[in-house]
Order: sequence, then structure tokens, then C-alpha cells
Amino acid sequence: MPEYSCFDLELRGTTSQNKSALNYLDELDLEVLHESNPEEDGW
Repeated sequence: MPEYSCFDLELRGTTSQNKSALNYLDELDLEVLHESNPEEDGW
């Protein structure tokens, strides 16, 4: 039975830096679940 670990991650930086960080996590085969608030995030 697979075990999963969860944690909160807050990224700070430019939009480009955040996208790069998320791409890096994706390359590590980490699943990223996120809730985005466009008013706060500016996305």
C-alpha cells in the first residue's frame, strides 16, 4: 500500500520563478495540488 506525505508549501517570487519551481517539482514526479486565489496570487 503506497504511503503519501502531504505538506503546505508557500512559494514567493516572481511569476516566472514560481512557474520554474513548480516545473522542477513536476520533474521530480511530485504531485502538486493547489488552490489558487487569483486576487491574492495575481495569476
